[in-house]
Amino acid sequence: MSSSECSKFEPATPSRLAWIGGFVLVCLVFAFMSRAKILTLRNAPNYDPADDTGLFWTENAFHYRYARMAASGAGIPEVDTRMQHPEGMHVLRDEMPMMERFAGLAYRRFAAQGAPFHVFLLTLVCIYSSLIIFPAYLLAAHAWGRPGAGLVAALFYALTYSFIGPVVLGSYVRQDFALPFLFLGTHFFIAGAETGGWRKWAAGAFTAFSFASWHLSQFYYLVLLAGVIALYVLCPARRQRLAQSVAAMTLVLVGVSLFVQPLRSGGLPFSTAMLAGYALLGAHYALKERAPAAWQRALIFLAAFAALSALAAWLFGGHAERYSHVYRLVLDKLRFLGAKPADPSLLSFESRVMWTSSFLSPSLEVMARWMNGAWLAAAAALALVLREGWRERTVRPAGALILWMAAVFVVLFALIHRMDIFASFFVCVLAGRAFPRNWRSATGLAALAAIALLLGLSYRGLTQAYMVSGSPLPERLKPLLQEIRRHTRPDDVILASFPLSPVICAYTDRPVVIHSKFENRRVREKVREFYAALFGSEEDFFRFCRTYGVRYFVYDPTMLLNLSPESMRYIADRLDLADDTAAVRLHLLPESLARFGLVYQSDQFRVFEVLDTPRAPGPVPFERLPIYDSRQFRREELRIREH
Repeated sequence: MSSSECSKFEPATPSRLAWIGGFVLVCLVFAFMSRAKILTLRNAPNYDPADDTGLFWTENAFHYRYARMAASGAGIPEVDTRMQHPEGMHVLRDEMPMMERFAGLAYRRFAAQGAPFHVFLLTLVCIYSSLIIFPAYLLAAHAWGRPGAGLVAALFYALTYSFIGPVVLGSYVRQDFALPFLFLGTHFFIAGAETGGWRKWAAGAFTAFSFASWHLSQFYYLVLLAGVIALYVLCPARRQRLAQSVAAMTLVLVGVSLFVQPLRSGGLPFSTAMLAGYALLGAHYALKERAPAAWQRALIFLAAFAALSALAAWLFGGHAERYSHVYRLVLDKLRFLGAKPADPSLLSFESRVMWTSSFLSPSLEVMARWMNGAWLAAAAALALVLREGWRERTVRPAGALILWMAAVFVVLFALIHRMDIFASFFVCVLAGRAFPRNWRSATGLAALAAIALLLGLSYRGLTQAYMVSGSPLPERLKPLLQEIRRHTRPDDVILASFPLSPVICAYTDRPVVIHSKFENRRVREKVREFYAALFGSEEDFFRFCRTYGVRYFVYDPTMLLNLSPESMRYIADRLDLADDTAAVRLHLLPESLARFGLVYQSDQFRVFEVLDTPRAPGPVPFERLPIYDSRQFRREELRIREH
């Protein structure tokens, strides 16, 4: 590809009136969808404006607790010994509570007096998560040269499950706060790479804000930078502006990392993405035009990147170690082609514990349904982009990078469901290209009719969808939480599963041993110890409880009964159990326990007190509910053998 072929295609310049009209329309879409989210949320079965108990689950409860602290004016503790007992969790060092602080500040400044915090919070989430519509509009309008393309992208994105589904189910996660800034950063980065000027600095500022809000932003930037590097190598005419944009981004991110503690302690300046940026800039400013061949520049970049990576690992330790569990999961998913093996021993513990919930691999049907009609519009847009590129022999950073990001994240979406948040966005931005350049022609009107039909089908599919929350309904959790509040002391340590533990801490303020933030290596180690002890002997489990000062253990029947690839037994690699293991006795034979006394029971949970002195085996003061009755199960079905 020659320099002229790279440079002759420049961004279109629609009239100011067209831009104003498009922006007004996208503002209306934002207002409509924000209100739709709020109304849908208020009609959800797990929503109660008068009571927040059990509303938030797993990491949502984790975040909610800190947001409520910030709203009360108490502040977020630097070290939280109640969320990670006994050593404590270094919140301000290891976590990124910017979202929680923002919510607390907004509540104190703008909420009506006496307004329930959870009502205000969820309303706020519905509004600011909808801000993603604006970068979808801006990026598509810029990339395809017309505001109509941006409006189409915004409409398609507003009708995806990724946009509306999690929020209306009571989700409170950092991605909803960070994504508008992350995508705005991408828009300004791409615009800056084409036009230069102030936009490259705006890109750095928005991206830095998302980095300080959400760990996964770093992985997203690595994917974007990989596309930028490829474009830099292949397109000589764009190298200078691409290098300038990367330089501005790098300077801002390094500068911010010096002042934001989680980024500094996490070693952001020595992360894989930043090292790749250093290598690109070093190769660019050292070589200039002395190595015009693409393969030469590629080899020099790779050599520089390898050298910097080795040096950083030697001097500062491997940054990737903090996210080793995620990298290991991706490698295992690729190794097994997204299908979890029947034998859990074939996977590492980190992969087994992560390969659940949002990290499962969706089916093609789920992927298609998740994005509704945007799939078909994007396919048509892709055909148009490829045809134009073939005819005109041109390349433009915006179009090339959008195709790259869409392709990479669709593949990652096929492996990990959570990647839908990125895949949906870029598929919809690509779909914006389906808006015709000349919409007044017969062909253009036909294209508009097809787009309108796909949007209508997307709206129909979304409104008729039955969305199921991944968390238990509050009615299932409230009796347990009320029992813990009434019959335990404030400093009694609670042991429960890692999804349930943040809920207990958030709604009872009792200290818990583990939580669901697996970026924390110490928590991953404690979960491994917990599972090994639970599926070991009663004495093993008692020693574990004593090691961490546990006073009460919350038992969930699925700990024993569930043998699926997402179960605790699969994660622990204990699909086959002896009948004297702690889990079997806790479920089927509580009367045989010497170290644990049953103090609460429902068909959802049991609570055991860890006894200071052994008790003599004997009857327990609770009726034998069917779910705990050994006569309801066959040992071979539960894969329980005599010891």
